[in-house]
Amino acid sequence: MLPMIAVMFLSTAPMVPTEEEVLESTQNHFPVILQAIEGMQAAQGDVQARMGAFDAKVVSNNTSVPVGYYKRDYWDAQIEKSFGFAGSHVYAGYSYGFRGMFPPQYSTFSTNSGGTPRVGGSFSALRGFSIDARRAEIRKAELALNTSKLDIQRTRISVKRDARIAYWHWISTVRNVQIHQDLLDLAENRNRVLEQRARAGDISNVVVTENLQYIAHRRAELASAELGMRQSALDLSLFYRDQNGEPRLVGNVAPHDLDTRMQTRAQDVETNADHGLYPAFQGGSLLRRPDVLSLSNELAINQWDVKLAKNMFLPKLDLGIDYTKNIGNQDPSNAPHVLTIFINLEIPIEYNLLKGISKTAHARQRALTSQYNFLIQSIQVEIDKLRQAISFSRKRMNNAQQEMNYAKELVQAETYKFTQGGSNLFLVNIREAAYTQALQNTILSQLDLIRAQADYEASTTLAPKE
Repeated sequence: MLPMIAVMFLSTAPMVPTEEEVLESTQNHFPVILQAIEGMQAAQGDVQARMGAFDAKVVSNNTSVPVGYYKRDYWDAQIEKSFGFAGSHVYAGYSYGFRGMFPPQYSTFSTNSGGTPRVGGSFSALRGFSIDARRAEIRKAELALNTSKLDIQRTRISVKRDARIAYWHWISTVRNVQIHQDLLDLAENRNRVLEQRARAGDISNVVVTENLQYIAHRRAELASAELGMRQSALDLSLFYRDQNGEPRLVGNVAPHDLDTRMQTRAQDVETNADHGLYPAFQGGSLLRRPDVLSLSNELAINQWDVKLAKNMFLPKLDLGIDYTKNIGNQDPSNAPHVLTIFINLEIPIEYNLLKGISKTAHARQRALTSQYNFLIQSIQVEIDKLRQAISFSRKRMNNAQQEMNYAKELVQAETYKFTQGGSNLFLVNIREAAYTQALQNTILSQLDLIRAQADYEASTTLAPKE
């Protein structure tokens, strides 16, 4: 191989990054990951908002009738608080309606001179005892929050895979440019020798013209390779970001080990495969994949809808107690102490609404269960396919390397025959083109192996245990 050519980019990054630097940059600054983090923040806000259904509140009702036969003033304030146990609800309040005259229909608003403090509470004995819509919404929001956390992990895994592939694809395009540059340099150096021989009358000018044709073709191939390199660098810049999160192009000086960096990475994958680091599907552990856990959360969220639908078929039976104390000048109609016990019962006669809600919830549960089972089966197939991809990519890479070695020997032999007058430029060009293709096949096979390993790692990365 001839010396590595320079990678020509206008760039803010003076050095070519390592794979680790690209991955670190991606995890810290990639917009899709930041978007997922914001999604988690939004889910946290939703949980807090759902808990607001149990916030304490003050309710005030004030009435003043300054004109009319029954001139009167009435003031009432009450603080209320609901709890998550058995649909319980407590309150404490104070009413004052002493000043003025109250018509008979509003006599309950009349209080003694000191007003009327009161306390009370209620709870649900049947419907709403174990679950109600407010508590279900909180549980569902908490599960959605867990899902948003899993989305962050899943996004990180996906972005890491994409960044890794983008990095090694860029490396492969740089090497492809190098191959075509070497091939062009070979033809241009040969042309100088051929021109000298043509001037000396040793060969025909047609041979020089033929070589110039090959040079023109190789320059076109080099231009295509350079375009691919520059576009892959732009793709990589989406993952390789500066401290401000802005994309940056790779440096314009390729390190000397760039030629061997990809080969070393592919060999590492081979070594890991030899040590059994790419095992087959393991159902128990892979159930902790973020996408599986996310779907489990969906099942759990819908399960709350099923529980709520089942609970709604129960009669609504609310039990409560209220204690009122009348303070001040005695009004014969206002006893000093009043204790009220109430029982509210509601029994639906028709169940169309409840049956419809229950049917929808159970149907969705069955659908999610089928989706979950299919996901597990798909994971098993996916892992098996990726293990096969690693295995066959290794074979392809080894065969490509053998092809490259044979092609190199043929180029050397054909070139020697040509210098000795036993061959022609057409055959030399064919041999060199075949060797170039073999080099490209080797690079592509290494890239395929690295890609298969990246896919396998992404597919088997599990969510951390909490």
